[in-house]
Amino acid sequence: MDNATKIKLLSIIALITILLVTYLAALHIDSLAKARYVFKRNSRSVVGKDLSYNSNLVSRYKQKVRTEVIDAKVNQKYSLTINSTYEYIFQYSYKKNLLENQALSVQIFSQLASREDPILVVVRQQKAVLSWQLPLLLETSNGWQEYSSVSRQLCTEPLDRNVSVEHEFFLDVSTSDTENLSFVASVSPIADFVVGLNENHTVALTASEPKYYRFRFPEDIENVLLTVMSDDNYCMSVSVQNLSCPVFDMDRDLKYGGIWQTVMSKTGMTISRERFPFGFFLVFVAKADDYECTGERNSPPSLRQKTVHFVIHEKVSYRDFMAAVMGVLGIFALFYVGAFVAFCFRRGNTAPDVLEPILLEAQNRPSDYGSISTPLIGRAATIRNSESENLSRSSSSQDITDIDLMPDAYSDKNVVRTKTFLFLADLSHKG
Repeated sequence: MDNATKIKLLSIIALITILLVTYLAALHIDSLAKARYVFKRNSRSVVGKDLSYNSNLVSRYKQKVRTEVIDAKVNQKYSLTINSTYEYIFQYSYKKNLLENQALSVQIFSQLASREDPILVVVRQQKAVLSWQLPLLLETSNGWQEYSSVSRQLCTEPLDRNVSVEHEFFLDVSTSDTENLSFVASVSPIADFVVGLNENHTVALTASEPKYYRFRFPEDIENVLLTVMSDDNYCMSVSVQNLSCPVFDMDRDLKYGGIWQTVMSKTGMTISRERFPFGFFLVFVAKADDYECTGERNSPPSLRQKTVHFVIHEKVSYRDFMAAVMGVLGIFALFYVGAFVAFCFRRGNTAPDVLEPILLEAQNRPSDYGSISTPLIGRAATIRNSESENLSRSSSSQDITDIDLMPDAYSDKNVVRTKTFLFLADLSHKG
């Protein structure tokens, strides 16, 4: 078999292989398409069944539970009874000036609610939703602590303009307990919700009743110092959060926003405008026990109320701090420069007081080579004799013969050190 025949045979085999692979691929794609179609048809039927079931369930629920809507008012308490077939919706609406520094707090109390079938409380606002249950369960180092009374604040964001608007929120109270459960619900305003500089405030806290306040930086303030003091040693948390809703005011979610720290009796925090440009919420949350502060597992009392005093002061900004530091350093630098200049000036003017008249006299006399002033020599000799006597008196152990007083200077007129000017010829030896 020649090469041409071999090439033709291989081409036929390759073509048959390609056709077979294409056919198998088409069969596989067709089977996948049929399976996808069957899945979609079954899914539609299942979804339709589920929707019909849910709609029936909702209809049965509507027929079973009766809802009563109450047009509620602020500063009014409502004592009612609920069960699994009856729930309440309190509708609150009020007008207020948003720059009047107001805030509202919702209080719910019930002693009959149980952990198995609690009372569910939901507060629906325009930008936030609050929910909790009664009794409220807070985790401690020894288990869970129950609270039958809960108070939560409603978050309100401040506006930059003076606008009076209509506010509305809903308070839903329900339970799955078949027995009748009585409860007391009320909404009341919070006094001194907005705090300012150098204002002393006192607040009472429990683990189920956190409190928070609002602070906005004045235009010329960059840093403030928050000082917190307490009359007792119960553990609590202090949090500083951005001026936006929602506010994390429960112990379980306090760590998710802003900066925070635990406190027992006293603390301080520096807060800067750079971190919170629009202001901040100051949140106080009392803890159910002292484990996070002390590390000790003790049984806390059933009701722990903590009294807190706090104040916000202006703190020196970084620029003012650096200006003060540089001013102090400048004063020290000027002092050292002045001392150095005085030292140099004093060092340049240090000459013997005794030789000053002699030097002046020698400087004023005309130059006469080879002549020596006898009075000058005599006075110089007198000075040297006095110096020798002082030296001998100051050092009695030293012999006078050990000191060269140069007596030849009194008679030798070739001593060049007493001349007014020195020439090269004076350096040569004369016999």
